[in-house]
Amino acid sequence: MSRIKTLRVLLVDDHPFVREGIRSYLSDFSDIEIIGEASSGQEAVAITQQHRPDLILLDINMPGMNGLEVVGQLRKTHPLTKILILTVHNSREYVIHVAKSGAQGYLLKESPPEELLQAIRAIQSGGTYYSPRVATHLVDEFQNKTTQKTEATLAPRELEVLIHTAKGRSIKEMAEIMDVTAATVQTYRVRLMEKLDLHNVAGLTKYAVQKGLIQ
Repeated sequence: MSRIKTLRVLLVDDHPFVREGIRSYLSDFSDIEIIGEASSGQEAVAITQQHRPDLILLDINMPGMNGLEVVGQLRKTHPLTKILILTVHNSREYVIHVAKSGAQGYLLKESPPEELLQAIRAIQSGGTYYSPRVATHLVDEFQNKTTQKTEATLAPRELEVLIHTAKGRSIKEMAEIMDVTAATVQTYRVRLMEKLDLHNVAGLTKYAVQKGLIQ
């Protein structure tokens, strides 16, 4: 009788309670092993390089390197490691970016625990998993490609600057949160405006609201 292969999982979220809740739930399954936890993108990359997990459960919003940047980096350095995004964001921009980046799934944190297991099993068997509420964005994207020119694709940092701008944060505040210089934030904002053909903060804020990036 062959032994069931253990799925080695890395938890990445900057909220300890979230990690503890996931760890507690998954501990009931003997073939799933939590091999580590990380509270930042940099930590996630470092632990992945050292322990090479089979699957990473990854939040998007984290200090320093965000989840979208982690996906981009690990797709290049550890292509065999699967990635399941766990987030509160049900936004078309995020979902499309994750799908294009090469991650295997996108699950909303409001989902029941049983759906997390369903997503893990789907990815474990070589498939992908997107929450039903976000899968509609992928359908819309496919339909848009066949009927009209698609919107500009924003880089992870540009998307982050867009959200911070829409929330009313200053250049200085964004620089501190993102751990970059004010000049770098300004560069991202300029690129944003060029890609979206918007020319002021009010326009960026309206765009973010329309796309569901903020309430």
